[in-house]
Amino acid sequence: MRLRMVAPGRVVLDEPIEAVTFVTGAGEMAVYPGHTRLAATLLPSCVRARFPGGTARVAVSGGFALVGEDRVLLIVRTAERSGDIDVERARQAAERARALLKKAQEGIDYGRARAALARAAARLEAARTSEG
Repeated sequence: MRLRMVAPGRVVLDEPIEAVTFVTGAGEMAVYPGHTRLAATLLPSCVRARFPGGTARVAVSGGFALVGEDRVLLIVRTAERSGDIDVERARQAAERARALLKKAQEGIDYGRARAALARAAARLEAARTSEG
């Protein structure tokens, strides 16, 4: 099975894989060779791909997943591979988003704060790649 992940202006991944896991509006989904065809909306999350020689984690800020019998195409708004993530900056973004959520009753845009927190959480999860 082959995974191709594209973001505006670049190909993030284009490799043979054993499995890929991502989060859709219906929940977390794992795709293996021979999976049923589907189209789904990706939520901000960490995409985890298992290759014959290892794994990769990529933080995405949402997009679309198209699954065929022998391929998976992920079209994402933004993508950051684990090694490109500034962990401290992601932690600070998560703290700012949490603070905004606490102020939601004061007129802060709750939806934007939740989205910012989801993006930061995805980046932090993807950054844990070096741990296994």
